[in-house]
Amino acid sequence: MSGGAGGAGAARAPGVSGGAVLPPPLRDGRGRVVRDHARGLPWHRCPGCDRAIPPDVRRCSSRRCPEFAPTWARDTRRRLLENLRLVRLSVMFSVTAPGADVYPFESAFCKHGAGVKCSGTIGCRVSRADEKSFNSGAGKAWSDLHRRAKIRADRATGVRGRLLARVWEKQKRGLAHLHGVIAVSTPDELAWAQAYLTALRELAPAHGFGFVDGWEKVGRKLWPGDQAGAYLSSYFVSGRGRKASISENVQDGNLPRVLVLVGVHLTQQTGITMRSLRLARRLWAIREGLIEPDGLVGWDAVVAACVLDRQPLPARGP
Repeated sequence: MSGGAGGAGAARAPGVSGGAVLPPPLRDGRGRVVRDHARGLPWHRCPGCDRAIPPDVRRCSSRRCPEFAPTWARDTRRRLLENLRLVRLSVMFSVTAPGADVYPFESAFCKHGAGVKCSGTIGCRVSRADEKSFNSGAGKAWSDLHRRAKIRADRATGVRGRLLARVWEKQKRGLAHLHGVIAVSTPDELAWAQAYLTALRELAPAHGFGFVDGWEKVGRKLWPGDQAGAYLSSYFVSGRGRKASISENVQDGNLPRVLVLVGVHLTQQTGITMRSLRLARRLWAIREGLIEPDGLVGWDAVVAACVLDRQPLPARGP
């Protein structure tokens, strides 16, 4: 079996054959990279968030970086809109954290008078400890819940259904909750969606979640895919052009790491991913003469051109 030689983070020395490797990047007392042995150059700091980044990178691509966050939000909106546009009809559902019986409101955050019932809508929040506890594990808990609900729905209907997309948002009380989209364009998809949501509701408590929208609510409104994409993208950016603004969700470090997920079966058709959108910006900079035209070749160059020029992605050969 191959792989693993040299340990995690080890880099092969340029021009050295065999198994010779270089040590991992040197880090300072705070764990930040200060020198990249593979390039022989010191790393520098992102101008937006002071993260350590490689010498040939101008800025980081983290949604939490104040400088990059607006770009991340715009890319996310386009990714949701253009991929979900392929879907004729869909339904949307929500999965929340447990209620106040499990995660009670912290009185230190309350601003209402005595006798008024706590609520997130009036500014009440759970404790920071509870917020961190739930949100840090929500991503893994959701993956497990989704997998089990999907298996149950697949077996019940004989259809291998899929989520179109899902996004995380923070409730006003501080806990993360999830919004998902399912296709219902065909009778098979409709049956699977109903079975999947029924399974979610039954399994959610065992996986640490609270309320799940039932089919009696979800099935009342069918969304064209582009409308579902517009609704989901509003959690990250609102307005258009220079008036567009990003929400707090974009830079929130206390939400699951993968904030937005779009089905691969959609992105393979459109070519619209976060990576292809970065490549498209790079191609634009090359065309404008702002950077040297090196490194963008092959399929990456084709994808970048299609995304930038808003052309369909060609079929990839065998």
